[in-house]
Amino acid sequence: MASIDSDVAAMLALEQPVKDLLAVFKAANPALKRLEKADYPGGEWLREQVELTIEADCNGGLDAVIKGIHMLRDAKGSPVAFDYEFFVRFLGVTPDELITEKHIDLDRGYAVRQYAATATR
Repeated sequence: MASIDSDVAAMLALEQPVKDLLAVFKAANPALKRLEKADYPGGEWLREQVELTIEADCNGGLDAVIKGIHMLRDAKGSPVAFDYEFFVRFLGVTPDELITEKHIDLDRGYAVRQYAATATR
């Protein structure tokens, strides 16, 4: 049975292959746009799929996968650190907004606020 450490290492090892795949998709996008413009069957649909995959803010996009790998790495297994990485750094919600707008329960929000006060980022 795999250990948590080896599972984390496997996820961290995905970063470069995902970056490489993202670069390939970005390089293919101009050709897909030309196929779409030429009304080539399937060109428009495939271009849309590739663009959804390469969009930086798309849920499920490759950039989001890369950001998720960074959050996993930076949180180092800490739930509070992950909440900070996800809500504050990735989504841009301030620690105070986490509490006042009830994005997460109060105990987690206060923990993130305390963590943010000591974070060296």
